[in-house]
Amino acid sequence: MVCADPLAYSIFAEAIGGHAFYKPLRTVLFGIGAAAVVMALVSWEARGRLSVPRWLAFLGDASYAIYLVHITAMGVAARLLQMVAFDSLPPYLLAIVLSASAVLAGAVAHVLVEKPVIALIRGQIRRRRLTTEPSAH
Repeated sequence: MVCADPLAYSIFAEAIGGHAFYKPLRTVLFGIGAAAVVMALVSWEARGRLSVPRWLAFLGDASYAIYLVHITAMGVAARLLQMVAFDSLPPYLLAIVLSASAVLAGAVAHVLVEKPVIALIRGQIRRRRLTTEPSAH
């Protein structure tokens, strides 16, 4: 509970008018609180007290691919939406559609590009290790 106090305090300070709260201190307190929450969740998962759903683990694995393609994917999706006259979508719905397109494109890139490339590289590393292992004396 002590770990979450800085996080709660900084969120409360922001809610009542963050401009009145000293911003560097707010940043430090929020960072400490957020780090404590992440550490607790990782610890619970390592001890088996928290299970991560498979779809969430997949998105975690695909996160780098999502990061790499999200701008392009969102641009292509926005252009396609303009072409089919859906440019009058409400902003919240547009944000959902564009975000979903970025996640979908990243997931596809992860499955079709990232995973095969990683498997190929790991295979080459294993073969190299087998051929260069020192002989026992």
